[in-house]
Amino acid sequence: MIQGDGTGDSLYVANQDVPSHAYALAPASVAAAVCARAGGGLTREAWADFLAEVPYRRVCT
Repeated sequence: MIQGDGTGDSLYVANQDVPSHAYALAPASVAAAVCARAGGGLTREAWADFLAEVPYRRVCT
């Protein structure tokens, strides 16, 4: 089952094998969660390895 909260800020997912879980969808919440899970932004070296054609910028503050 997938159901939104009506505001577009959260998505709730559940099925017979996975308990209910809420996912934040608001851009600021998603960015903060990604940065926290990744341990912060990419270093310049890692950026160059993965995104060589894109100019470096700090993405996690």
